[in-house]
Amino acid sequence: MLFNTGAINRLDRVEDGTTTSDYEAAEIKRHSSIQTSVVSCIWNNIKVNLLDTPGYADFIGEINSAILVADAALVLVTAQSGVNVGARRM
Repeated sequence: MLFNTGAINRLDRVEDGTTTSDYEAAEIKRHSSIQTSVVSCIWNNIKVNLLDTPGYADFIGEINSAILVADAALVLVTAQSGVNVGARRM
């Protein structure tokens, strides 16, 4: 989304540690978010703020805090592992 709207000029990869929202050393090492980060882009002259939260239920506080200020939420689930207990809690 960030690349397609021109907010960033390259596609990032988790495996390479180059993602826009996972920039802390611990997040790059783990290949996973451990704190909520905010990234934004402009789409059809509307500013869109994306709240990237950790995907593990261990960080439920981060997720709850983000949901309180969000207009909508989207839970992404990998097809390989399916809907697990953590995804159901979200």
